[in-house]
Order: sequence, then C-alpha cells, then structure tokens
Amino acid sequence: MKKIAGIGTMFLFLCGCGTISPEAPQYEATPLPPIIPTLSTIHAPITIELKSYLNEAEKAVPTNLKGSEENCSGVSYEYTFKRDPIIFFGSESTMNYKVNGQYGISMNYCPTCTYLFDEEGTCILPRIYLSCGVDEAMRRMSVSYATTVAVSNDYSFKSSTELKDFQLIDPCEVSLFSFDVTNQLKKQLTPVLSELENDIDKQLRALDIKPQLNELWELANTSIPIEDFGFLNINPKNVSLNKLSLNGTKALLDVIISLQPTFTTSSVKSNSTKLPNLSKLSAADGFNIALDVYAGYDSLSSVLTNKIKDDTIFIKKNAFIFKDLKISGTVDQEMTLEINFDGKRKGTLYLKGKPNYDASTHEISFPNLDFDLASKNLLLRTAKWLLNDKIISTIKEQAKYNIVNELNSVKQKLQGEINKNNNALFTLKAEIKDLDLSQIFLDDKNIILRIQTEGNVTINVK
Repeated sequence: MKKIAGIGTMFLFLCGCGTISPEAPQYEATPLPPIIPTLSTIHAPITIELKSYLNEAEKAVPTNLKGSEENCSGVSYEYTFKRDPIIFFGSESTMNYKVNGQYGISMNYCPTCTYLFDEEGTCILPRIYLSCGVDEAMRRMSVSYATTVAVSNDYSFKSSTELKDFQLIDPCEVSLFSFDVTNQLKKQLTPVLSELENDIDKQLRALDIKPQLNELWELANTSIPIEDFGFLNINPKNVSLNKLSLNGTKALLDVIISLQPTFTTSSVKSNSTKLPNLSKLSAADGFNIALDVYAGYDSLSSVLTNKIKDDTIFIKKNAFIFKDLKISGTVDQEMTLEINFDGKRKGTLYLKGKPNYDASTHEISFPNLDFDLASKNLLLRTAKWLLNDKIISTIKEQAKYNIVNELNSVKQKLQGEINKNNNALFTLKAEIKDLDLSQIFLDDKNIILRIQTEGNVTINVK
C-alpha cells in the first residue's frame, strides 16, 4: 500500500510541475455572408456650352432686311432693317435672345386715287412724302425671343420659341396721316422673325448629349481598383434627369444615376448594357458603399504579442508570465486565442470569444472571453489555481484594438483611388464624408471588417 501511495504522490507531483498542454481546438471555416448591394445614387452635373449651336442659328438669319409696299391710295412705304449680333442669355429652363438693330423707312401718302387712265391708278392730289432714318441716322429698334428647352426620354432636346417683344426704341412719329409704323414694320418683319424662331428651334433640337452620357455610362461600368483592398464596382442601373437649367450660353444638366455598388477582391467583368432611356428617380444625394477589409490573424497575433509579451501577473503568489498570444482560428464564429506562458507553470492555454465593436471609441474588444472547454477541463484536473479572472482580465485589456488609424487609411486610400479614375471627357471627384465599421465576420485565416462608406461623387465634363 505504501508503494502505491508513493506512485500516486509522484504522479501528482509530475502533473503539478509538467507542461500544461490541452488538446487544440478543431477549427472550422465558415462561409462569409455576401454583401447585399444597397441602392444608391450619384449626381453627375453636366455642363454643355451652347455657343456653337447658337452661332449656327445666327448665321441662318440675314443681317440686312429690306421690304416695300406700293399702293395708289393710302400709304406706300419702303424699309431697311440692319441687325446687330444676336445676344443670347439663358435663365432657368428658358433661352432668351435679343436682336438689336436699326431701321429706316420712307413713306408717301395719297388720299384719293383714280383708275380712269390706267390700271395702276393715279393720285388725284400731290403725294405727301415722309421718312425716318433715311438720309439721317437710322432709328433704333429691338426684338426679343424666349425659347423653352426640355429633354426627352431619349436624350433629345425639345424647344419652343416665341416672340416676346417688338420695340421701336426711336419711334417714327407720323402726324399728317394715320399710319402705325410699329405695326407695319412688325407685319413686314414677322415672316423673317418667324424663320428665326424656326432656326433657333432647329439648332437646339440638334443638341446631342448622348455620346457624353454613353462615356459616363461606360465609366460607371468599369471596376475601379483600390490598392490593397480590391475593386469598387459601381453597377449603374438607371439614369434620370433631375433638372435642366440654362445659365448664359450654357446648359446645366443634373443627371442622376441609380447604382448598386459592390466591393470585390478581384476585378469583375462588366455586364454593361446600352445607356437606358431616362427614367424617374428620387434625388437622394451621395452614395453608400459597403466594402470588406481583411485583417490576417498572423499580423494581429504579432500586434497582440508585442503588447503582452513578458507581462507578469501573480496568482496566489505564483508567477504567470505571458510569452506570446496567437489568434489561431474560429469555432462557431468565436475567435480562438492561443496563449503560451511561463512562470510557476508553463504551457499553452486556449481561450475563445467573439469580437465586439464600439463605434463611439472605434475599438474592437472581447467582452465574453473565456477558457475553452478543453483548457478548462485540464486545469480543473491539474492546476485549478490558473482558473483565475486575472488571466482573462489581463488578456481582455491587452486584446483591445483601436482601428481609427485603419479607418482613416481606408478613407484616404478609397477617396484617392476614386479621384484618379478620370478620362478625356470627365473629371471624377469623390468626397467621403463618413466611414465606419458596420459588421465583423470571421473565417479560418482572417477577421473581416465590413466598412460602410458614405459620401458624394461629382462628374464634370471637360
């Protein structure tokens, strides 16, 4: 019996001084849930210079106009009109244009005519002759038009032009006989002015923004490489014209593109379709994009080891020295921490816990960290004193990881890479207003940080 008791004592002594080495957990790989694309919009203001189109309309209108009307009785007249360059100025959805010019008119008046002697008639009394702007400085006049502009669903322009004002700045006053010079000039010039309306409408309807929008559509269908992270895919769906306004000789189009952005680790082949016809979309501002940032367990383990290496705590006067800490895998979406230690005892312990993110501090922690089942069972049998809150509390404190620097790095890199993607026709400018961690996932090699980004993108036509 004494021999058996001695063997038992020796066994307990060896267990008390030996290396603690519980069975390592069996790790598993859990599929990463896919990012669900969020519907977003990009506002792309497009500016089109209309000068060349308006100049073509002006060329179609003669600079000098002449006309006359001969009557035996009543008033006969002959006029000349010389116009200045047409002044165009757009405001809101209307293109206004003004034609200033000078006129001269000569008139004669016969009160009564007889047709006894010939078919053309003969004035019985001497004719009365008057003139304005003839053999003297020409009189001034001004004509104003307004063209309402809109865009059809197929991106073609619609316009409707009408005469707004006809004014003789220097009127020709006739008192010897009843003659309305203004109405007579307006009557004579109306066919010419109507032709000008048609020319303006024709040139505005010739505006073609579809090639520019096709370029924009192709750009939106191209994966944008973001260094170290992957590829941003805009995935455009529909196009809407939120507003058309005119400013001077420029047309301003506020184009809205609906999209379902995704972020992938490799370039995605575009499923680009042809530019769709305009549709009606809400005018929500900015974009909202989710992307995944992968942080490998090896690099995180190195960071945590540097924080905790050689830290010593005392449990019932027994030293416990941390040597290194490794993140070694996941079980049931809980991260496993492998701790190698020295001191009164030495060996390896395994803890498990689910990472938690505090958005107010941008800190990842493990609030529910605890020994895994195999480690706990072994310690109960061999070194119960190690089942102490001091170990877990120390690791919890040292395992906190602030990711504010990583978030800033992602923000700067994402914004910088997007802003590089310009072409010959467009300048793309992104402003990321907010970026933060929304979810945490674990796989067998990485902790995946799902980042949500919000901001604005503007596209300017060069």
